[in-house]
Amino acid sequence: MKRLLVLMIALLIVSGSLFAAGGQSGASGGARGVEYWNDKPFPEGEAALTKAMTDASGVPVTMISYTDVASYQTAIQQSARTPNAPGLFTWWSGFQLKTLVDNGLLEDLTDIWQTSIIPNGVSAGVADALKFDGKIYAAPFALLNNTIVYNKRIFNRLGLREPTTFNEFLDVCARIKAAGIYPIGHHGASWGSFVWLQIMLGSHDPQLYLDICSGKEKYTGDRMRAAMRVWDDMLNRGYFAPPRDDWTRALADEEIAMANFTTGDPVGFTRDYGLQPIVDYDTFVVPSQNPANKAPIFFEVSPLCLSAHSAQKEQAKELLKT
Repeated sequence: MKRLLVLMIALLIVSGSLFAAGGQSGASGGARGVEYWNDKPFPEGEAALTKAMTDASGVPVTMISYTDVASYQTAIQQSARTPNAPGLFTWWSGFQLKTLVDNGLLEDLTDIWQTSIIPNGVSAGVADALKFDGKIYAAPFALLNNTIVYNKRIFNRLGLREPTTFNEFLDVCARIKAAGIYPIGHHGASWGSFVWLQIMLGSHDPQLYLDICSGKEKYTGDRMRAAMRVWDDMLNRGYFAPPRDDWTRALADEEIAMANFTTGDPVGFTRDYGLQPIVDYDTFVVPSQNPANKAPIFFEVSPLCLSAHSAQKEQAKELLKT
């Protein structure tokens, strides 16, 4: 049953919508059991996932999904210090997770990792992204790598190949633009533009990205200005399409040639448009602007957190142990 539950969660994550833009779906559950809040709604799978979690643990689970990130963050921040906090909720790794840890809002899950999570097949190395001061404060909801997915039919028609240097990447963009196709598309939600800020900083200097996140580097600093000039030049050359929510369709219809996707997203190309991996689309990582550096890969560990002050805390622990 444990392995079945893990498998169902993985399948639902891949097949569902991993990003959000809209309002709240669902309603607050009753006093019994555990409320599971998330910002990654997948309506077609929520009932099956909730049932699987309940059946495996014996703990009734109520799924509450938000489709607007800002509303979700506000709801968590308003409830996190109270007994009304959800037993479990999804969050973001890195500094956003650290902020909750520093404020004493998350339960230490180190023991549960050792007794339940690692034995169920999760690599111990994943815990490093969720660890602070030697303690692990979340379970993995999802682990996703970010890559550039490109329409291979466009590349083949224009005689292009995957770029191995940043200059080659810029040349690919120029040749696609000259053919009357937008080289790069991105999502219309607020996080869509940040993805490319992240990519540009990482390709310029991965340490710059880390320093910006930690506050060691100013957005107006010289290193930041140098990285932004490259992005600004790409924007001025028309390499980016106007933001749109149906970017998956745009890439399938050859209106755009490339877009940043997480590893679960391309499933939709085959499911919705009949595109075959390797044949019709493929992936690459944006090369480093410094030839001496390896191409930076951004990955997302989506944390599943346990509220330290929730009245549902003990039941939530039992749920994570299954």
